[in-house]
Amino acid sequence: MAGRPPAVGDREIVRAVDRALSESGDPAATTKEVAARLSIGREGTGRRLNELASAGRVERKQVGGSYIWWLPEGTDGRE
Repeated sequence: MAGRPPAVGDREIVRAVDRALSESGDPAATTKEVAARLSIGREGTGRRLNELASAGRVERKQVGGSYIWWLPEGTDGRE
C-alpha cells in the first residue's frame, strides 16, 4: 500500500528555498527559514529537503547540529 501523496510538492519546496535566499540576501537558508514559507512543519521540511539533496535538486551543509540549504549553481526556484 502506497503512502499518501505529499501535501507540498518538490517544486514548491525548491521555490521556498529560492524565496528564502532572495528575501534574506544570504547565500544559504536554514530549515526553519524554508519551513516558514511552506504549509508543512520544520521536521517535514527537513526530511523533504534531505530527499531533494539526495536527488541533487538542492545543496546542503551541516553546521553544528543543523543543515543549511542553497540551490545548485546555475539553477533557481523556477525550474
